[in-house]
Amino acid sequence: MTIQLPNGREITGALTVDCGEGREDAERGGIRYTRQPRAKYECFACHTTETASGPIDVKAFAAGIRDAHKTNCHPIHPARRKAQAA
Repeated sequence: MTIQLPNGREITGALTVDCGEGREDAERGGIRYTRQPRAKYECFACHTTETASGPIDVKAFAAGIRDAHKTNCHPIHPARRKAQAA
């Protein structure tokens, strides 16, 4: 499944980033998290979901997941997609 936009382009995936919750800790020189950052990428073509958590991992994940996933994406054939919907 892809989402068709009025200009003819398609949305093939969604990247969601939750920046977490925390406060700056001057003594430690960084942020003390009460809820760690996390990210999720969902591919609408192959129905794969990939996740990451933690400030360093989320930053790297968000920066490269779209390109990394494109090389590994195996879209579901349209006929199989129709069978799954039924």
